[in-house]
Amino acid sequence: MTEECAGDLAPAFLLPAKSFRTQDPALMHLQEVLWLALPQHLRDSADVGMALAQDWLPRSISERLANRYSLSSDEVCALLGFLAGTHDLGKAESSWQSRLEHSPTAAWLADKALSSGLFDEAQKRCDPTVKPQHSVTSDVILRRQLPLFFPGADYTAICTLTASAGCHHGVPSNLPYLELQRDDTDLPALNRHLDNHGASCARVWAALTRDILDRTGAHSALEKIIGAGGLTITDQLTIAGFVSMSDWIASNQELFPLTESGAHSSSESRAAAALDQLNLTQSWSPEPDRPIPFSKRFGWPDSAALRACQRTAQAAVKGLNEPALVVISEEMGRGKTEAALLAAEEIAKARGAGGLAFGLPTQVTANAMLPRISDWLRSFSTAENQHSLRLTHGRAHLSSEFERLVRHTRAVNAEQNDTADDGVIAHAWFSGRKSLLSDFSVSTVDQILMTALKSRYVTLRHLGVSGKVIIFDEVHSLDPYSTAYLERTLMWLAAHQTSVILLSATLDSAVHDRLERAYAHGLRPRRPAAAAQSPSYPQVSVTTAEGTQRYDVEVVDEHRQVHLDIIDDNLAFLRRKVEQLTDDGGVVGIVCNTVQRAQDAYCTLSDLWPEETVLLHSQLTAAQRAQIEARLTDQLGKKSARSSEDPASQRPYRRIVVGTQVLEQSLDVDFDLLVSDFAPVDALAQRAGRLHRHDRPDSDRPSQLRCARMLLRGITRRGPQPPLFDPGSESIYGSYILLASAAALSENFNGGTWCIRHDLYPKVEAVGTGSIAVPSEWESEFRQAQRDHKQAVRNACRRASAHQISPPGKANNNLGRALDGADTLDADRSEEIVAASVRDIEPSLEAILVMQCDGLLYPLPWLAPSQTSAISETQAPPTWLSKLLADSTVRLPRWLVPPYQVDEAIDSLEATRIGAWQSDFRLKGQLVLAIDSDFRGQVLGTHFRFHPCYGFLREEQFSQYKLQEMRESPSADEQEEELYEDL
Repeated sequence: MTEECAGDLAPAFLLPAKSFRTQDPALMHLQEVLWLALPQHLRDSADVGMALAQDWLPRSISERLANRYSLSSDEVCALLGFLAGTHDLGKAESSWQSRLEHSPTAAWLADKALSSGLFDEAQKRCDPTVKPQHSVTSDVILRRQLPLFFPGADYTAICTLTASAGCHHGVPSNLPYLELQRDDTDLPALNRHLDNHGASCARVWAALTRDILDRTGAHSALEKIIGAGGLTITDQLTIAGFVSMSDWIASNQELFPLTESGAHSSSESRAAAALDQLNLTQSWSPEPDRPIPFSKRFGWPDSAALRACQRTAQAAVKGLNEPALVVISEEMGRGKTEAALLAAEEIAKARGAGGLAFGLPTQVTANAMLPRISDWLRSFSTAENQHSLRLTHGRAHLSSEFERLVRHTRAVNAEQNDTADDGVIAHAWFSGRKSLLSDFSVSTVDQILMTALKSRYVTLRHLGVSGKVIIFDEVHSLDPYSTAYLERTLMWLAAHQTSVILLSATLDSAVHDRLERAYAHGLRPRRPAAAAQSPSYPQVSVTTAEGTQRYDVEVVDEHRQVHLDIIDDNLAFLRRKVEQLTDDGGVVGIVCNTVQRAQDAYCTLSDLWPEETVLLHSQLTAAQRAQIEARLTDQLGKKSARSSEDPASQRPYRRIVVGTQVLEQSLDVDFDLLVSDFAPVDALAQRAGRLHRHDRPDSDRPSQLRCARMLLRGITRRGPQPPLFDPGSESIYGSYILLASAAALSENFNGGTWCIRHDLYPKVEAVGTGSIAVPSEWESEFRQAQRDHKQAVRNACRRASAHQISPPGKANNNLGRALDGADTLDADRSEEIVAASVRDIEPSLEAILVMQCDGLLYPLPWLAPSQTSAISETQAPPTWLSKLLADSTVRLPRWLVPPYQVDEAIDSLEATRIGAWQSDFRLKGQLVLAIDSDFRGQVLGTHFRFHPCYGFLREEQFSQYKLQEMRESPSADEQEEELYEDL
């Protein structure tokens, strides 16, 4: 930097960028001593950006930038360093600095800014009511500066470079990418506002820009990008996320200490030492030429061989050096997960993907997947080459596997974790909205679908997914609304050149084709692809810019037959039927489509078998669900046996498991007999997959249950007329899907069998595409239901588009246009509402359930029977109590809090929020719902009971079920055994 430039920069060292913040009373005095000057923060940010680009950024992103703009690897680092280092130029502006005057802890810094003399002219000429966001000001200042360094540069190209500064707080500046002089946008007014700052400020802005440009050496990289017409919209999104990440690290006061002078003692970079301290894990980089040791990857014996779909998937992508959508369609239990992981590793070897994100339909399925991915990761991770794995959803803290990983986390200022027994950790920095930046993640599908949602900091999601392989499991389970989000997400992932793997056992060809077309649209193929042959089953398909290739998977000859029988839909008949079929014992699963039907069935059957019947649904406490699921997996899983000497894994003589759809999601349980409410054909197949799931000796199954048999209920009208279904089932699945499924399965009912191996896909295809024949008596009602269904799908897609990021090709390379409206949703501050935005669900509430006696709060007695002390409302709870309270979270039923009352209920329950709990990461922001010693409670005047076994009950249900009055005092230990023996 020349002496003249250094002189112009000197006043900027009097401009504060960061002030010391602490909650520690012993350090409060430092708030008037320590600070950081703007040039120092910009240098730190630039240095972090270059270091992250060199050591953390996945190779696939670096190579994409290098190839697209003819950059060297050093130029990529320089470019990212420069954009990170200029993100806060807007803090060298009068209104931002003047805000310090009103801060109780930073007012003293306002005097420093005033002493610089930079804003003397601004104070005279600027309108004091004009107070732009500093991120917007940064965008405008950089737009004004770059043409000075690159004369004649295209203005639009410059705007694509400055957009990351405007978006570094999660929302774009929304300034036009045209050099407008009209007053119909904010841009001319902002330019006049900056003009009014005078020549001194102009020299400082130029000096700050020159300082970062010289420090990073980014001149040639910027020149090439401007010459290429600017950054593409995908690169703008990715880089905006990268700049936010760099800013957050450079703003960490433990990594970049503040000083009394506001500057570092030298101009040397502080980034290397800071990143060593932060100790981020390295991106995934499998050896390109080394065969994948699949037995080691999956913990198989050396003699194990790959199954057909695994061989086919691996071969289909081996050596594939371009982005691809891989769809693996195969029946349940045939190793699709392993096939996807093999394919992902082959893709990473060829394309340099830096990690993997695995999206699943529910929190339950995500929890179940985490240990499998963790074990897979351990097969190639070491203490010297660690990888971070995050579980990403609202109840991640309830996962014991994730809790174990958290204990191995390397946090800021922590020493290397010597207690780690392997190379898999959950790095603390990759938490909250940064979770997808972790090299590996397991999440609910919502977290990845939000890539297509206009929301605050969506740029971080784009950074997180653009350098990875993305796997979506059970894509058939998405409703039309979420499928529309998946289509838009696939477009963006393709535009990012990110490879994607979709897994499904029951994906019909219509949806299959739509998803492939969406990905191809995002790739912008070099030429129109020839029409691909229709999907078959089982199959692996690979879609690239060249078109779609399909690879048939060898079909297993062995049949998997299930006997289907329709039974009367009344509880007395259900009881008689189960009693008749289990007179010699047996394990029976009863799957109901609604919680109330499950509660009704449980009440009827537990009256006959009180010790042998268990109820599982989504409205129990989180801890109860986890305990029941663990116990069922041990007793009914693959390793259980009637002859087992271990009580934990001894298959019971008789067990009746009543539940909702949670029984078809991820639980590895094996039923001798299944009773199910009628449901869509693909859901019935999923449920049937829990029937005779594992090979067992005859001694493990009663003689009359040695043939797989499913009894179907929930059909209230039978005969020649079209069937009628339980209203709750119709509200969930819709009339058309149920009618079409009944027509598809009609030949298999009552005496027939259904092969869920060979005859599943034809039925799914017939239902999904509507190519199904129905009896003439059904014709009129069926066709009307079909028309209603198609209209509902169109309406769902239209609703879904309201908050979606526009397709890559329609954003006109304008980040503001692509993300317009992103400030209306914050994915981390309103998780339930945002999740409802990518799924066709109405917002619901969760709350921590506690017992209130004599004005004091206690943990739920059946979760902590020995805990008789009241919970402190003035101190943060100890760790064990924090976890217990978090485990007491319940989802409130719709009848208790209808969707239109959610906001009102939140306001009501927030009145009971406990301030002392807000410092605990598990309890922060959680609502609290109290029940009294009679287990009664109310929300907005609606009264309920919460029964330890049943969950939420209306008062009339409580009376109908003839449950005894429950009374409990937290100190009445003598009643404990009597009250909770059935738990």
